[in-house]
Amino acid sequence: MKWNANNIVDFFKIYEQHPALWNIKHKDYCNTKLKDELFKQLYEQLAAKGLMERMDEKQLKSKIKTIKDVYRHELAKTERSQKSGAGIEEVYSPKLLWFNSAHFSGTFCLLERVNQIW
Repeated sequence: MKWNANNIVDFFKIYEQHPALWNIKHKDYCNTKLKDELFKQLYEQLAAKGLMERMDEKQLKSKIKTIKDVYRHELAKTERSQKSGAGIEEVYSPKLLWFNSAHFSGTFCLLERVNQIW
């Protein structure tokens, strides 16, 4: 299933509720057993919202990695344009409708690759 911007915003609302999955400073971030349980809960919550149609857990992990990569890429473009000396009107502004929804944590952009977490 291809997610649109609204699906990604819905995903962030649920994902944010599980900081041990994404916050590297969380006390349980290194607890792989707990993270496996939380990931299953995340999967079930997303499935209840209809977001997991024809998608298994491995595909969800890949989708999360892709979203993080796109977010970091957009953030880097913004930071580069700010450092370039561009005027306020010339600073890059992400066009992604869900970009601001990813700001639920200052650590989101610092996250490790999803494949390395589990």
